[in-house]
Amino acid sequence: MTYGEMRWKIFRYHYKSYLLYFICCGCMIAGFQVFAGIFMNSEFMNPEIVTSYISSDIYAPSAIAALLSLFFIPYSHGCFNRQLKKDYAVFLSLGLDARTLNRSMIGENALIAAASLAAGLAAGGLLSYGFYFYIIHVLHVDGLHMGFNPASYAVTAGWFILLYAGSIAWGAYADFRQTIAALLKESIRARKGMSSSKLIFLLGWVLEAAVIAYLFFWYDADHNNNLAVCFAIGTIGMLLIIFHFMAAVDFLKTRLPRFYYKNLFFFTDLAHRFGSTKKIIPLTAVLLGLAIFFQAWPFAAGQITKRDVEIMHPYQIAYPVIDGMNRISEQNLHELAEENHAKIIKDRQIDFLSFEGNSIFSAEKINQLFHKDYQVEEGTAVTVFQYPKEDGRAHRLPAGRGLGVDLANGEHAYYAPAGEVTDVLTGDLMALSDGVMLLHEKDYDRIKSQADGCYAGSIRLLDCRSQKESQRLGDALTVYFAVSNESEEDADHYSLYTKSDTITEDNQTNSFMLFVFSVMDFMLYLSALVMLHFRIAIHLEGDRKKYESLKKIGAASGDLDWFMGKEIKLMFLTPAVIALLGAALYGSALFLLSGAAQRYLFGVLVIGCLVIGVQVLLCRFYMGYCRRRFL
Repeated sequence: MTYGEMRWKIFRYHYKSYLLYFICCGCMIAGFQVFAGIFMNSEFMNPEIVTSYISSDIYAPSAIAALLSLFFIPYSHGCFNRQLKKDYAVFLSLGLDARTLNRSMIGENALIAAASLAAGLAAGGLLSYGFYFYIIHVLHVDGLHMGFNPASYAVTAGWFILLYAGSIAWGAYADFRQTIAALLKESIRARKGMSSSKLIFLLGWVLEAAVIAYLFFWYDADHNNNLAVCFAIGTIGMLLIIFHFMAAVDFLKTRLPRFYYKNLFFFTDLAHRFGSTKKIIPLTAVLLGLAIFFQAWPFAAGQITKRDVEIMHPYQIAYPVIDGMNRISEQNLHELAEENHAKIIKDRQIDFLSFEGNSIFSAEKINQLFHKDYQVEEGTAVTVFQYPKEDGRAHRLPAGRGLGVDLANGEHAYYAPAGEVTDVLTGDLMALSDGVMLLHEKDYDRIKSQADGCYAGSIRLLDCRSQKESQRLGDALTVYFAVSNESEEDADHYSLYTKSDTITEDNQTNSFMLFVFSVMDFMLYLSALVMLHFRIAIHLEGDRKKYESLKKIGAASGDLDWFMGKEIKLMFLTPAVIALLGAALYGSALFLLSGAAQRYLFGVLVIGCLVIGVQVLLCRFYMGYCRRRFL
């Protein structure tokens, strides 16, 4: 038998491993290509075509796809080669020199890498068109076109060529240094864990308790960056608990000996191979935790955006009337409403002054129109910050400031700061500057009539019987103003706002967020499953010999089923439970300040239970798989 024939037989024997490695790497490349294609699309990232609220949702998935590939490709490559090391040792024992075998391994890995890269790029191109179809035809984002983006293919190909080259080079270097005996023992080598320390085990729990206490009692919106610190500390605590979990087993042995000896085989086997078990659990827990966290995110984000629309935009239609722009007579307005089957039920108008970057209102007029009770003394100014008070965001806003005005008679008037308030009065309009101020009515009239460089205008606020009616009227007014306005310069500054447009935009944003996060979470979940599968595949030979030995000493099939079930459930269910708890903890803390923690927790519980249910089904599948192989 020639060397080529032997390699072909090995390929046929390990065909499923080759296929799995090829499919997994191809899927990873395809997912990366999709996000790269969207991220590098100039039309998609153009705020004039696609709103920044939608385009910004691609940042996190793109970053996670890059980090995931940075970890996944070397890991899967190493696991794939470890399954073949025993076959490589046979070639060495037959006299094949290590250098020739090494070159053969490099060529084989390079061939698989090239094939998976080509397949991944092709699949990624097709999926990209699916993305564009969803964005254009489902979300109805106008101005975006499907097209071929060579730059994204070049970036994807270059990135994965680097990852493959590094993985293959490191694997070849490590394998070249191993002996025949080491290669033969690779698939059945026992990985004993480090000796566990009770103090370090308790330290892990202390770190977790400290993180939980901080998040729910001291965390605030002004320190959002601390959430990342808490995540790092919580991860360290989890690793300490898992890495030194055998300290808990030792505790069971001394305090609950009946329970320990009843499960003796399970605990002794856990200690025997704890080195590999303790590595796979935290890794898969992090991947599953990120998947659950991001999948539940749109549930809470949708509630927050819906609430913020109601607070920040209390009127269905709002537009500025300033500098001769957006002017319409009462008769024309009502005729326009009738033509578009809309009935105006509220029509309010508030005057304001634009002066040196400040939007100035009369406190008395504000009180009268909006039923407020602001008391502003003559010669003073109250600064108004228009944002929701309890929105869970950090608002590092300056203190209230005074206002200096040069009057036409040469006099300089100064209005001293009298504090600041947070209140949404007219909503979010481009025509209003960040400095919204309230003055006494006499001071307001004085500035209006005597200040140089002061421009007077008004804000028109309309409400119809329904959002649909306001949308029709708003569209008609936009067309009317486009014809009647004197200038088209700085059109955004004078743009008309309708609440229905914001609601539509938010619905598009949340739908896109849910869609793109679902794709990213599928990649995370698939990566976790591949890691678990490779972990089982690497130890198949050792497990087979272990169960054969147990059968020889009289273990029944039921006993072996129980034993296998314990081990498989440990690998599949433990990470899922840790992921659910971690996602619930950090997500609840994040959304607690913005009032969406309950909605988020509901999403986490639903998604987490679905993940655990799928893990239970996979446990049954692998139980049957192992039973066929071993029993």
